[in-house]
Amino acid sequence: MFTFEDARNSLKGHGSVLPKMTHYRGKFLSKYPWFASLVMRLELVERNDIPTAATDGVHLFFNQSFLDQQTDEQAFGLFA
Repeated sequence: MFTFEDARNSLKGHGSVLPKMTHYRGKFLSKYPWFASLVMRLELVERNDIPTAATDGVHLFFNQSFLDQQTDEQAFGLFA
């Protein structure tokens, strides 16, 4: 089972991705405030063992390589 500590450890060394995801989450907040209230509760977790992105209702998991290939609009769509 993937634990909270695993999530923390998976972020080490990946400082450039979280600001990008945080930017998209903030943009979502300003455009869709009601839905964003749900999205803001998701913990952003970078995972290289998944091909794209996923959520379990608590975390928003994403693959950095996948995110790097997306346009801003496509990456923004992960929160929709």
